[in-house]
Amino acid sequence: MATPSRTLTYSDLPPSHWVSLSLYGTLIALMIMTTFWPDPVEGASPVVMLSIKLFPLLVFLPGLIVGRNTTYIWTCFVVLVYFMQSSVNAYLHEWAWAPSTVMVVTCLYFGTAMLKLKADPGNQGIGQEPQDKK
Repeated sequence: MATPSRTLTYSDLPPSHWVSLSLYGTLIALMIMTTFWPDPVEGASPVVMLSIKLFPLLVFLPGLIVGRNTTYIWTCFVVLVYFMQSSVNAYLHEWAWAPSTVMVVTCLYFGTAMLKLKADPGNQGIGQEPQDKK
């Protein structure tokens, strides 16, 4: 007997979704903060620097909010770029707190995103019907 299908709601999302979403917001906040402090780039427009840092992150935010799995997969690729940049900066600046913090947050986001994908396979996003879990 076929079970009636229903649309997904926010209560259907696993806790790892909420943790990874908060880490993603923390990464955005760190990008904003490190644009202006502790070492702003001299001679560069802060608006241009901020848009370069934030555009790749903000593009995926709507898909993350609704918990779409394909968006989580793509953000993992994008966050790896931020991880590489921050790990090189952390090493070159003798493990300064700002790049080291970004490096840790990107690692934590990547891990929680993988946990979300494992806990919630086939999620097409809030408001969509779930796929059969095989």
